[in-house]
Amino acid sequence: MRNEFAWGYEGIVFTVPDCIRMTARNIHSHVVTSKSQCQQANRTLIIRQHALVWKAMNSPKTHDSPIARTLFAIVAGLLLVLTASQAQFIQADTTLQTRESQNLAEMVWEDVEIGFNDGIGFFTAPARFETSDWLIAGGIVGVTVGVMVYDPELREISLRNKRTSPTWRTALDWGEDYGTVAAGWAIGGGLYITGLASDYWLDGAIGGKGELRTLGRLVGQSLTYSGLVAVILRSLIGRERPNEADPEERNHWDVDFFNWDASENAFPSGHTTIVFAISTAIAEYLDTWLARAVMYSAAGIGTYTRFISDGHWTSDIVAGAALGYFSGRYVVDRERARGIPTDSTTPEVSFYPAPNSVHMVIRF
Repeated sequence: MRNEFAWGYEGIVFTVPDCIRMTARNIHSHVVTSKSQCQQANRTLIIRQHALVWKAMNSPKTHDSPIARTLFAIVAGLLLVLTASQAQFIQADTTLQTRESQNLAEMVWEDVEIGFNDGIGFFTAPARFETSDWLIAGGIVGVTVGVMVYDPELREISLRNKRTSPTWRTALDWGEDYGTVAAGWAIGGGLYITGLASDYWLDGAIGGKGELRTLGRLVGQSLTYSGLVAVILRSLIGRERPNEADPEERNHWDVDFFNWDASENAFPSGHTTIVFAISTAIAEYLDTWLARAVMYSAAGIGTYTRFISDGHWTSDIVAGAALGYFSGRYVVDRERARGIPTDSTTPEVSFYPAPNSVHMVIRF
């Protein structure tokens, strides 16, 4: 069961969908105690006094499409719609297939809030790991260390494969560009801005209501979370790049902790982290064999450019691929689960700005 406790003032509008029952106490204007009362014509309560609201969401798990799941999350999260000095009526859709009209600022704020809360979950995830999660994490560490043992031999193989045909060279140039921060944000930002414009002005005519906007946000989230971890690890571990080391002193086990020098931030590979963060988010959200084939092929090409660049040991690439992949899977899994009641005890904090006030919602 996922519960929500909300407090606010200066005029609050509550819209009540069919799948939600509300019980409000100490409310001057209205008291809602039954589902039948929730089904009144406008489904809108206007409350002008301080209120404490407790809601329990009993949503059926029959929202099979990403659109329906996303819309459910938005409706559930926007039960508190803040207004300027005077509350306004909002017409609620009875089927949960459309959401309330929002201006651009509200749409962007909603996505920022989702990204913030998902980020809290991402960086605190180890505290909630189960045995299977620790086995996966241990397996990744084990594989990475195992590859480290053979890094010198794998480097020799990579150097022998540098010469390629013009066609393959073009593909590799593209793959190298794909792994840059600029390309990552261009892809995520382009999807998001296009989706935002489509949702607001064209009612989702491009790509479906909320689809492109959500996809762009997921790419941005995946890049942000994995990028932060990569930056921290690179500076913390301080592993020297093979092409920067003195040939007579090159040692793949050498590290220099807490080093910000670009020549000693090889682990994990940033390019590989980026290509897998983007490709996994897109492939898993679209959830088709074609999307997976295209996006993971692109990630593979981007990864191969790192293998033959001599800027990384192979174990750097393995670690970057794992980091990007699991970051992408995390944000997609969170999006799919959004709006479905769970027994999770992880708190989520939301802040809703309004004229002369700030409203806070704690989900727990």
